[in-house]
Amino acid sequence: MHPLQLILFTLLLLLPLKPAKGKPVKLSGWIETGLKATPSGESFSGGRVKIKTKRKMGARGVLSYEANTSETSSLKDAYIDYKLDDSQKVQMGQAKKRFGYEYDTGKLKRLAIKRSPLYRKLETFSYVGREMVFRYEKEAESYHLDLSMGYNETQDAHFLSHYKWLISPKDSLSAFLLLQSDVIFEGRQNVFAVDFSYSHKGETTSALFELLGGIDPDASQVEKLYYQGETIYFWGAKWQQGFRLENEKTTLFYQLTYIAHDTKEKEDNTLAGLLGVNHLITPHLQAALNLTFEGERTKEDSKRDFYRSGGAFEVRLKL
Repeated sequence: MHPLQLILFTLLLLLPLKPAKGKPVKLSGWIETGLKATPSGESFSGGRVKIKTKRKMGARGVLSYEANTSETSSLKDAYIDYKLDDSQKVQMGQAKKRFGYEYDTGKLKRLAIKRSPLYRKLETFSYVGREMVFRYEKEAESYHLDLSMGYNETQDAHFLSHYKWLISPKDSLSAFLLLQSDVIFEGRQNVFAVDFSYSHKGETTSALFELLGGIDPDASQVEKLYYQGETIYFWGAKWQQGFRLENEKTTLFYQLTYIAHDTKEKEDNTLAGLLGVNHLITPHLQAALNLTFEGERTKEDSKRDFYRSGGAFEVRLKL
């Protein structure tokens, strides 16, 4: 067993023995298990444990660790959170690179089991993920401001800004700007991405519209190394709507996604859709079913390929 795993499991065993009042740490996380309706019929299980220490003189530590059957176990978060006052704080350490709505809100607040195709694309670009980050946050009555700088092991560096405007208690607008400098074969490559989203969260309905775009760093690097050096741009859009039934335990939703992988090549795109149902068995235990179709087309092959289509069933326990 990895030493970090041993430490975390030891903490899990000892925490229940502490008095409920005055616990030195706060424990949260989730455990999930499920099946994917794919040609190989995959199953998956995993979980995450997140530990927050009690604030002392405004400072606390945050540590999270995740393990699952499809990827190697890894340390997700390890940072110090320092509260400047009631509305401002700073963070430093390994933390989430919060570009876009899905990375800003997190897994437990997401309707779909997995992230959308838009964010799978951003992950390949390293526009999202986890890095060494220095972050400043300010929460006011009508807005939320988030500024961060960071870098990773390959010496890629970024600056990220996020402004969230609270139009009403149920509606908000968000704007993200990411500036990134990547190490490539011959020096560095400067890239960017932007994201705009509208979110509505009512008592029985929810809606989300997201529009993002920017430079494709991988395709642009290939162009610079082997061809005429053109910059490749992409853009994408997502619409999602959810409906909570009268029993207040079941939510039905759908999601539509479009990605233009190269703005100069109209044939190079992806269309995706998702139908889902989430049901709360208990306040902490949820069952979810997702049916997805995803068709990708390239300029080399005009026939749309739906190899990513399928379904997934998951049971998730919130700790």
